[in-house]
Amino acid sequence: MNFADALQQVGPLDDEALDRLGGMLGEVDEKDALGAVTALGRRVRLTARMDGRTRAQRWVSHESGPLRGHFVAASGAHSALVDRFAAGERGPIVLVVASWARYFGTRERAVNIMQAGFEIQYLPFLVLRTADWAEPVRDAARTIVSRRIGTPERLAAAVPMAVYVAGRDRGGWAIDTIRDRVRAEFDRFGPALLASRETYARRLGFEIAREQGRVDYAEQVRRAGHDGDTIIRGWAAGAARAEAVRRGDRKTLRSLARSRFAGVRVEALIGLVKLGHDDDLTAALDDGAALVRAYARSRTTDAAAHYRVTVTTAPSPGSIAGLGETGVYADAALLAPLLASADAPLRAAAIRALAALDSMPVDDVLPLLRDPAPAVVREAANALRFRRTPPELPWQLLADPRPEVRRAGYRLTAARPRHEQLRAALLLAHDADPALARSGLSAAHRLLHGLGDNWWSRRRFPIPPDTHPELIDLATRLGEPGARLAAGIRATPPE
Repeated sequence: MNFADALQQVGPLDDEALDRLGGMLGEVDEKDALGAVTALGRRVRLTARMDGRTRAQRWVSHESGPLRGHFVAASGAHSALVDRFAAGERGPIVLVVASWARYFGTRERAVNIMQAGFEIQYLPFLVLRTADWAEPVRDAARTIVSRRIGTPERLAAAVPMAVYVAGRDRGGWAIDTIRDRVRAEFDRFGPALLASRETYARRLGFEIAREQGRVDYAEQVRRAGHDGDTIIRGWAAGAARAEAVRRGDRKTLRSLARSRFAGVRVEALIGLVKLGHDDDLTAALDDGAALVRAYARSRTTDAAAHYRVTVTTAPSPGSIAGLGETGVYADAALLAPLLASADAPLRAAAIRALAALDSMPVDDVLPLLRDPAPAVVREAANALRFRRTPPELPWQLLADPRPEVRRAGYRLTAARPRHEQLRAALLLAHDADPALARSGLSAAHRLLHGLGDNWWSRRRFPIPPDTHPELIDLATRLGEPGARLAAGIRATPPE
């Protein structure tokens, strides 16, 4: 697996994966180094986590001697790259990792060397250092960033990390500087931000364009209907609705009311109601989005009666969900027959509605755990997670050939004893489906934390003696990913 592929699979809170990623960084060829730095710079949260991980330390206990132990670097892979910088290596990857080093003097040197051989790929890492606790590092990074964001392309590249660090102590300088630059020269920087593929860059461009009155009605409508960012879409929809009401533009509001985005549909409905078109609310009662249904009900006198009629005569997922949201326990009699509907979305909606009414016919829902439609299987598993089901059912489902059914089997162990949840997670970690295997491994680590990290958790969540060997075997057969799990289970004596 190459570095770019590994980067896509790593979460920012997985320290072991971050350390493996650091080891892969050290093995990247020089010709691919800038590409790796570019890919890493786009993952701002992960970059910030690796920055902290490089400076982190862990305690190593001594079995004998005058000292109880000592601190060592938490990540040996990152420390090795910092050592290569100290030895005189100056490649892009070594420079980036050196800018995360524990000693502030090393970070300052790395920042200054980035200035001497500047590449646009360094900007996210330089912006990160503008919030450094050490003043020499912070000042050097701020000087470089203020000089280097003079072109639209560079400024847009700096925005995501500037937004990320803005909430930190000393972190607001970068985004304030960028905002001031864009406000002063919007004609130069604004178009590039609005056309950027980076969400935060487009968001900043649109925010300042709104401030300066540069977004006309047609652009507001276009952004409301088609922009891929929720924040920009919400800003645009609100502005377009207000302007449409001022103009009396019912055609545009009705067009927005057919948008695929629920927030836009709600804004359009608000506009139509302001213009006196309350009749549009009737169709919105059966909308597929809870937000739209909730607004329509707020302007309707007896929504539950509408849902009872609709579910009986012409059911839809929206009307079924609406009855689950507004109905009473007796309405379960209207919903239960829909569990046998030929339409999979109706079956799934009926399960959700019955769960919302707390009137779940368990015997009727159990067969749906093997329904042909994955969405129905998922809803059935969620509805039955904390209800009494046959003891052997989760293990039977975990052996099913369909991955969605195996995932449902794991979900059904949510209310079981913690050691049974751990067994199910370890079985899932052996799954042939990579996504299920990753979920199982992650769940096993989380569950083990509750089983064996301290005396209280061992007493609270004991492992039965007959289960202990099986759990160790399942963890050991995972190989390297399961080594820590197996060690943790061995350290948790059976009780």
